[in-house]
Amino acid sequence: MPVRYRILAVLFVMSFVNYLLRNNLSVAVPSIRDEFSFTHQQVGWILGAFNYTYALLQIPGGIFGQVYGPRRALTFIAIAWGVLTFFTGLVPTLLVASATGVMVSLIVTRLLLGATNAPLFPVLAGAIANWFPEGRWAFPNALSSVGLVLGQAGDRSGFEKQNVPAGPGCVAPAAPAVAPRALPPAVPAAPAVTSTAHAVLHQVLHDQPQVWARIDPRLRSLAATDDLISRIDKGGCDIRDLLIAELGPYGHVRFTLNGDRLFLPPKLAVTLSLMFHELATNAGKYGAFSAPRGLLQVSWTVSGDRLTVTWDETEGPSIDKVSEPGFGTKLLKSALSAFDGKSEVSYLKTGLHCIMQCRIPQNG
Repeated sequence: MPVRYRILAVLFVMSFVNYLLRNNLSVAVPSIRDEFSFTHQQVGWILGAFNYTYALLQIPGGIFGQVYGPRRALTFIAIAWGVLTFFTGLVPTLLVASATGVMVSLIVTRLLLGATNAPLFPVLAGAIANWFPEGRWAFPNALSSVGLVLGQAGDRSGFEKQNVPAGPGCVAPAAPAVAPRALPPAVPAAPAVTSTAHAVLHQVLHDQPQVWARIDPRLRSLAATDDLISRIDKGGCDIRDLLIAELGPYGHVRFTLNGDRLFLPPKLAVTLSLMFHELATNAGKYGAFSAPRGLLQVSWTVSGDRLTVTWDETEGPSIDKVSEPGFGTKLLKSALSAFDGKSEVSYLKTGLHCIMQCRIPQNG
């Protein structure tokens, strides 16, 4: 691998870590607040301290990178991150006894952490300019932005911050009457991650339209599924809307939907969305959507509390050999067991045929 791409990998990782460091403390906020009886305003001071130095020292940070060079500057930044992250946990527990001392020490540590994070992106820009020829800076800069968004997706703190005011004078929101079910931590940011990856790959593959034509609908389908799951996990949705969101990126003329309007409870809607996504991805890679004339028909019927969904592909590539069952096949066969259901997958000469049967739960 060329040296420039090894350096780009390091820059990507530092961009990823940069976002985690901005918000990692907020994961522990509930415990800290309860143990030291901090008010929401005091918690806002602690969490907001990072932003003050981070904003004020952007330009001085860029000058710092110019004076000492990207290699020395990034080495200093990485060491400072490690030391300050260590002291974030160490100082309040071992060196400071009072609640006021804990608060002050955390504010100071967060101010210093913001100061050491501020030079990162100006220095990254300088490193990219040094190691990549002019006119080829777009991809490495975009990749560093992807690292930032992935750091956001991997950070659980977003859920904690929803109930923590960001600064002085804020009023704490009322506690919900019923605690919501926990979502997977990456779900809210997943559409943003997928959209960023979509934009980066589009730029990289602009001169390879055939490759892009195969990848584009899959990424858009994934983004649609991520977004849909984040919305339906609490409220459910109609099965037709679910299928249109999943299949739409492949072209509305490529599929037909047959069935009455049917509202799916949240848990069943999420499960079926994952199954439909797996089937659609397979159709895009090997089945009906991978052939110019390939078509898909999805139909559903309800009898009592039992739902039957039929997935029929036609005019796709001939299926000569079926590979060993992978994760997707196992998902299709087991996902509906929680709803007293099952799936049957058949590989016909006309294309893949799948029947999904399950019980529609009355609550959730």
